[in-house]
Amino acid sequence: MDGTLDDASDTEHFVNCGVCFCEFDEENRKPKFLLCAHTVCFNCLQKICLKDMISCPFCRKNFVDVTVTSLPNNLYALHIIKLKKEKETTASSLDCRTRLATALETRYDVQEQLDVVMKTIFEAGAQVKKLQVENYLHIAELMSAMKMNSPPATATVRPTVKPTVKPTYIFPSPTPTANNKFVLGESIFILRLFQSGALKCEIRIRPAPTFHPEFLQHLGKFCYKSPKDFITTAHAGVFALFSMSHLLFHPVVPNYTSNPWPGITPNAAPGEVGIILNKSSLPGSTLSSSAITSWSLILSVSPVNHQHKNVISPLPVEMFGHVMNTSDSPNEVVMELSKSKKSEVINYTISLESQ
Repeated sequence: MDGTLDDASDTEHFVNCGVCFCEFDEENRKPKFLLCAHTVCFNCLQKICLKDMISCPFCRKNFVDVTVTSLPNNLYALHIIKLKKEKETTASSLDCRTRLATALETRYDVQEQLDVVMKTIFEAGAQVKKLQVENYLHIAELMSAMKMNSPPATATVRPTVKPTVKPTYIFPSPTPTANNKFVLGESIFILRLFQSGALKCEIRIRPAPTFHPEFLQHLGKFCYKSPKDFITTAHAGVFALFSMSHLLFHPVVPNYTSNPWPGITPNAAPGEVGIILNKSSLPGSTLSSSAITSWSLILSVSPVNHQHKNVISPLPVEMFGHVMNTSDSPNEVVMELSKSKKSEVINYTISLESQ
């Protein structure tokens, strides 16, 4: 530390004029050697010089017949000044690079923090979408329960469709099944959609052979040739979700391995129907079985887009069956339902029947 101060002091002594204390340069303040070996700047010597005599301001020696211009330059002082300027330039450049490196490192730290924030936002968004769909299911269940508890006079009354109104879909008469009962592999489900009491469409679904047979048997028997009324809800632009809930239908079925629904993939076959089963353990039931308290059928809107994966993927959707070939595709009706506002959804009702 002391050595550094001494070096700086010596440097200042060599590069500054001892009279005006200004730094030497190569123009007005050139360092001039006097005959006594002292150095004074050109500007100060011009003020000191009297005709042909110069008096040294340090040792007071007088020099006759000497002019300021004839005195030699102190090249050593000029060299030290040059080195000093180069050192200052280098130090300034190093300081600038250091500050730039520090600023760049700070930007990298900020970018990492922003990436973490963005990841958190995406994860929170996916969780919110999942909670929204789950909340839709609960809303539909409550609406269905309210409908089941409504007075009989208003619970099932629907305006009669005028004969002049052409039905949305026309199907051939169903073929009676063996023994006039629901038979796995032969029977089908008919989902009817009503808007303000008027029939909007019929969707016929053939259950998949891989889906849980005990549940299908219970459901087919419960609504065999006897349509049961339910309430529906939807998620705009992505899929139509038909929530099924009935106070008289809580079958207890054995646990089983679920079959994931492929309907959220772009390569899925058209007309695939998914299902979400809401299960809970009932008092007195075994650990190997559970009660189905409600379920929801899902028909996706074609073509499949990225919103299907974002919204449906987190849910436990399974493969229920396929929409049977019809003269008209129900996709337009499903699309219309999926775009309905929340205030309009309450105008839709559905019934399910097995044949």
